Amino acid sequence: MLRWADAIEFPPLRYTPPPGKKLPPGKTVRIVALGDSIMNDLSNSGIDVLLERAYPGTRIEWINSVRGATGCPYYKDHVQEYVTDYRPDFVIIGGISHACDTGSIASVIEQIKVPILVLTGAIAPRAHCRKNIPDDRYANFPAELAQVAAKYRVGFLDLRAEWDRYLAE
Repeated sequence: MLRWADAIEFPPLRYTPPPGKKLPPGKTVRIVALGDSIMNDLSNSGIDVLLERAYPGTRIEWINSVRGATGCPYYKDHVQEYVTDYRPDFVIIGGISHACDTGSIASVIEQIKVPILVLTGAIAPRAHCRKNIPDDRYANFPAELAQVAAKYRVGFLDLRAEWDRYLAE
């Protein structure tokens, strides 16, 4: 799997975790990836073996907890089933831009008692792309999600901005 992951040319990612929020070395870390098809893609990328290489001696137990085309408006009422029943050490919430509902995302964050990283979607919602016109609902979403992440002191990564930067370069 590591050889396969190395063969993929990932765009360079500019992200620094908040202080004290790095994976602990030399332990088994159970990570729950909560989201939709974007999290399916992340889960199939070999990220677990890349993290194990970045943190020698650490074993990553990656749990993909997804429901297609679903965001936190659904998950806020199903956190136990999709997150806490797995007893994670860390949670990544991503691919949740469909509804652009930061209130539901905040509700999910409030119910999870372990470190969290929140991701925006990598691309704008399909309707926005198809119409090729600004979608105010999505345009403000990354900034609003960053505010939620700051309020709850969880990690935040704007994948859309990273993807746009990569394409521009």
